[in-house]
Amino acid sequence: MNGKNKSYSEMMQDELEPIFNMIDEGGPVHPTEYDESDDLEAAKRVIESVWTYCGSIWIPPKDFNPDIWYGFVYQITNRATGKKYIGKKFFWRAKTLPITKTRKRRKKLKIESDWKEYFGSNKHLQKDVEIMGVDCFYRQILHLCKTKGECAYMEAKEQFENDVLLREDFYNGIISCRIGSQSVKNLK
Repeated sequence: MNGKNKSYSEMMQDELEPIFNMIDEGGPVHPTEYDESDDLEAAKRVIESVWTYCGSIWIPPKDFNPDIWYGFVYQITNRATGKKYIGKKFFWRAKTLPITKTRKRRKKLKIESDWKEYFGSNKHLQKDVEIMGVDCFYRQILHLCKTKGECAYMEAKEQFENDVLLREDFYNGIISCRIGSQSVKNLK
């Protein structure tokens, strides 16, 4: 397959692959000298904690904004045990600026959430991530969603289809959702 037919994510993955496979030779380094091993470790952390979508590393487009995408439904898989977690995460969160001398009313903004570093809300999953490290987990985006309601619907749909409450190979312990028909009318 030549470079012209590859997606941006596939080309980025090809460029980062040699860095990911490098071996840190270590050894004493004078504090004033440049140490490439720091760059190597940083590159490995970036690759290990990426989100994938449709089999490729997912990088948001340059025009990425809250008017287009609201959030996503994801699956996190423990590579060592095969245990999984299905949830949803929003790309944006509300931030309210306080009243000041120059601003008479509170101002509400949409700012980017912590979705890039996010590893689920389940306490057992978080404990495993802390003990085993992020490199033992695979994070996959199942659905990109345009509304909050669409996120809730797709999360519940995936959870029920996978019987997450009935199977031992899932971290999920509860399914909670409140969805109105107006928020999912675009899914038909």
